[in-house]
Amino acid sequence: MSQESNNLSVYHQDVLGRFAQARAAGSYGEALIWVGTAAILDSPAARVDPHSAVNTALFQLVYDSAAASEALVLKCGNATTTHGDLIGYGLEAIDLLVSRLDDQAADGAHALAVFLQGHFNSLFEKLGRHFDRDRQYLITTGAEAKLLLDTTRIISRSLAEHQSIKVESTTNWVQRAVLLQICLDSPDYEVLGFPLRFLSNYDKSLFFIEGAQLLLAEFKIHPEVFIDGRLDATVTPLEAALAESHLLTASKSNLAKASYLRLRQLGSLLPASLKR
Repeated sequence: MSQESNNLSVYHQDVLGRFAQARAAGSYGEALIWVGTAAILDSPAARVDPHSAVNTALFQLVYDSAAASEALVLKCGNATTTHGDLIGYGLEAIDLLVSRLDDQAADGAHALAVFLQGHFNSLFEKLGRHFDRDRQYLITTGAEAKLLLDTTRIISRSLAEHQSIKVESTTNWVQRAVLLQICLDSPDYEVLGFPLRFLSNYDKSLFFIEGAQLLLAEFKIHPEVFIDGRLDATVTPLEAALAESHLLTASKSNLAKASYLRLRQLGSLLPASLKR
């Protein structure tokens, strides 16, 4: 190997190492800089290989940006400028992948990248006004929050479930339980009692209830994270309570607000049911 080739290999490994460090710290903007640098240093063969180190890192960054965006909207119920940053990182990464891969790429990697690129662009088209730091703050509707949640889940799950493209899931079940508790607590703040009932935001309350249902479904398919025998005792009553709250909230029933106390009580039992 020539000295120049050896130096190039060292530089390449160095910037990929810096990408990994930035990603581990949750600094996705910095991670994007380093993986972009590694992409410039890549060989022609590696650029078109969907499983090369750089392309694997790019797919990972796309996954991370979508997963972080999903968690954030479940936590706050709003499309924010931070979402704009996260989704912007994912879009830059997927644009780079589309430019590197051709339609002959193995395992349908190019088609997957184009599919994900469309979802990122759709988010900016429909929610870009919420991402713009120079614009006045706008209230996020329940429908907009749901669009953001659904789209980011499509992106992350399309990657996580792909048979060939491998991404690392960063799921922490204790953190997921905290996020579920936030969703269970939040409807109570969106629906007001008499005499301010007319100010209630039932759509946003439904968003949090449906978010809790999605999170609970994740726990159901991972019984190994529960202490033996705790899954059914914890999840089944909470599942029933969420279904009841959803029905009452969708119909704007006077009983909806009272049902949220039950959600909060049952949600408080979940962390104690999980393995540490």
